[in-house]
Amino acid sequence: MGDGTLPRRPLVPLRRVFAVPEVVAEMAESLVRSWRTPAGEYGAEWDQAREVRTAIEAFRQSVR
Repeated sequence: MGDGTLPRRPLVPLRRVFAVPEVVAEMAESLVRSWRTPAGEYGAEWDQAREVRTAIEAFRQSVR
C-alpha cells in the first residue's frame, strides 16, 4: 500500500482510546516545552468515552 493505491476491501477499525482531555493538554505542553516524545503508554480513558463510542456507532448505523 506504500505505492499510493487505495485498499480494495474495508479496513479493520482500530480501537480508539479517548484520553482524558486534561492529560492530552499536559502531554501537549510537555512536548512543546521539551521537544521529546514521552516514553511509556498512557491508558487512562476519558469518563465519557463510552458515550462517544455509542454516538459513533449510531452514526455508522445511520449511513449504512
